[in-house]
Amino acid sequence: MKKFLFMIALCASTLASAAESIPGVFPRSSTPQALYVIDRGKLSNPDWHLAVIIQGMASREQPRIYIVNPGSKTMGDRVFLDYYGKEYGIKNLGEITLEQALQKYASIFKGYALFSFDQSWTVNVADVYCSIYDCLPVTAEQEALAQKVGLRKMEDFRGRWKHAKDAVDWSRQHVFPHCSPKTVASLEPQTHACRDYLFAHRIFTFYLRASGEDYFPLRKTLMALPSKIPVTGYIAKNGVEEWVVEYTLAATGKFMVPTDNVPNLTVHSGIPIRPYRS
Repeated sequence: MKKFLFMIALCASTLASAAESIPGVFPRSSTPQALYVIDRGKLSNPDWHLAVIIQGMASREQPRIYIVNPGSKTMGDRVFLDYYGKEYGIKNLGEITLEQALQKYASIFKGYALFSFDQSWTVNVADVYCSIYDCLPVTAEQEALAQKVGLRKMEDFRGRWKHAKDAVDWSRQHVFPHCSPKTVASLEPQTHACRDYLFAHRIFTFYLRASGEDYFPLRKTLMALPSKIPVTGYIAKNGVEEWVVEYTLAATGKFMVPTDNVPNLTVHSGIPIRPYRS
């Protein structure tokens, strides 16, 4: 259901963007011409995060990287990739490794910033900060890779906050003013599929649970953000939180457009609509 609702919203946005007099709700990429492929199945979870960040940064001018999930040879990611090649002439440049991708696009990064998955609240803070200042967010284990391609450390977010609410509050005050005004995102730190799109378009991203001690900081954050804009990603983790999120979003003038499990949005959002051929 989440993916179905997202595709409806994306199609509506694309149709709106096609009319010059009606601006689209969601930022869109330019149309891709050729794509390198990265196999998600060969990456650890931290390296998957790094891959989608490189994908997002490399795709700002035009989508250049496409990530396929394991087991998608006859469905999902590879079907879209093959279809785009046949229908739109988008070239498949073949598979590259994560390190090859980093080496290829290292020059577009101005440095790197450190975060830790053990301090989960630093993930989104680092991502948003790096999207604004054109940096590469890395873990301590990935730092050597960043240094290998000549990047210098610009920021370290580890150990700065003890709670997610404090990290979100800092990010909202110091980074959000530089982000896209069109939309914001809520994304669980271990979820990476749509981060390429969030990074490419400098979309403010945070995460607080819709329950327990996180709820009132979540409501405060939503109240402080602009009204009448979509919240992409996802917030709820269960049925009770689903209800709470719907109520809270409505009360703060927002609406949810689920994108948390949709990969390669930098590519998909750049595909122009063509009339259906019957």
